[in-house]
Parts: sequence; C-alpha cells; structure tokens
Amino acid sequence: MSHKVAVMYLGKIVEMGLSGRIATRASNPYTHILWSSLTEEQSREAHQRAKRIQAGKWGVLDFEWPIESCRFAPRCPVSESQGKPDICINAASEPALREIEVGRQVACHFPL
Repeated sequence: MSHKVAVMYLGKIVEMGLSGRIATRASNPYTHILWSSLTEEQSREAHQRAKRIQAGKWGVLDFEWPIESCRFAPRCPVSESQGKPDICINAASEPALREIEVGRQVACHFPL
C-alpha cells in the first residue's frame, strides 16, 4: 500500500495526493470513476454520485484526439454535462496540474 498516489490517463497525471483523500474525495472525473470501480462497498450517497458521473457515453476512444487538450474530454461526463465547453476540447487549453489543497494536485478544468 502507498500513502500517496498519482492517477494517470493516457500518459498524463490527472490527480496526485494522499491515497485516503483521493479515495474518499476524488477531484478529477476520471479518478472518481476509476476509484469507484475499485471499491465494492459504497455509501448510498457515494453510489449515487458515481452513477451521475458515470452517466457519460464511453464509446470507442479516439487516440487521434489532440493531445494538447484535455485527454479525458471525449469521455468525460462532467464536460458533457457542461455542454462540451471549448476549454475542454481546445488544443491550446490542456489542463495544468495545479494544487487544490496542500499536498493535493489535479489537472481538470472542472474538478469535482
């Protein structure tokens, strides 16, 4: 087991921090979906949140998607619920890994 984790999507870190905090309060939509798939027992509230976030259409991943934009945007239910804003799909706006609290970083335009 590790006290700290880094979650990657298509070769980029999307969230990094203490494992306990990420497990209970993921900030990146991909991290949330990934982590919730690992836990078998969830509270009713966490289960409902996971259902809302996972409501997006996964489909077939297009590896030709511009790598300078958000890599998860084509599959992101949060981006989809926001109407697929330009900031998520613009090749010039890749989300930078930024600190959202001490010791915790996330790369997402719309963190949870």
